[in-house]
Amino acid sequence: MTNNRQKFKLRKVNVPELFFEKFLSPVPTGESTVIDKLRVISPTARGRGMTRVVENISEDEWNDLYQRAAAVRKRIKGADRQTELRPAICAKAMAGRMEELGVDNLVPYATNGSPRKVVKVADSPIDDVADPVDTIVSEPITLEPAEEVPELESADLARFREDVNQG
Repeated sequence: MTNNRQKFKLRKVNVPELFFEKFLSPVPTGESTVIDKLRVISPTARGRGMTRVVENISEDEWNDLYQRAAAVRKRIKGADRQTELRPAICAKAMAGRMEELGVDNLVPYATNGSPRKVVKVADSPIDDVADPVDTIVSEPITLEPAEEVPELESADLARFREDVNQG
């Protein structure tokens, strides 16, 4: 079963065009065989964008492509919205799909489900620990009594009535 799954994942790999153009095409020729293969493949329409389909790659090429996608995935945070964000999101999706099929040297990546703030608790019973959620304390709103509110002039009162009737 594992052997069939390996053959399946190596048979055909879809590489998003945005990811290729922004992050893989600048790699010098001869540095990576899978990128050299991608250079000669024409992009085709797939989903909402374009993709390059590379067929029959080796396990080493698969892992090289994954490592490059995982490295770009880390650049999502702080990426330039105009030029890098969408290609980095494409790399993230591709790396996620590749991880599901199996990769060597998995690169850990924090997802939205991970905790954003780590709270260290001293050696004390759990009951004594305060809630780590920040609470907002504000002053209660005080309104002036009706007797102290000045009367509206007739023009302001007419405009107020028009606004209420239109709304």
